[in-house]
Amino acid sequence: MDDPALQALLIPLREGAVAGADALFLNARAPAGAWPCAPPACVHTFRPWSDALHRHGDAAATEPESAPRVALAMLLPPRQREWSRALLAQAVEALVPGGVLLLAAANDEGAKSHEADLARIAQAQPRVLSKHKCRVAWARVEAADADLVAAWTRAGAPRLRDDGLWTQAGVFSADAV
Repeated sequence: MDDPALQALLIPLREGAVAGADALFLNARAPAGAWPCAPPACVHTFRPWSDALHRHGDAAATEPESAPRVALAMLLPPRQREWSRALLAQAVEALVPGGVLLLAAANDEGAKSHEADLARIAQAQPRVLSKHKCRVAWARVEAADADLVAAWTRAGAPRLRDDGLWTQAGVFSADAV
């Protein structure tokens, strides 16, 4: 399967710009071949993608487990802004102090916005590369903006709408029926 964002995400790992040991991969997708590093702990809330990761031979879950913190959090952010920010906050919370957050997105799916969000939450200027019509950005997270992490986590949580229906960032038509 052609997945330019995933191909771009793996470049810093292949080139040694980012260490791949002890990693968590949120909104994960399986690479076409082998991982260029130790296989990460993969999480994807969409069951068919989680099942595809299992078929690839990866440990995959539909919800992140409360595991020890990791040195690397990888993310393929979705287009939906609140959901993307909630995943960024989740990735930051999973990191050890000084851990690296690595993300990639297609240029036509908000890559510059994702890069800006990474810079805001990590309070650091990310390193960036462009490849496969995608942007890859990564930053060492020494001390994240705790207020922003909390706000973005809340924005991604399930909530009761005014019409009495429950919704959540990332679901189709989250704001209206």
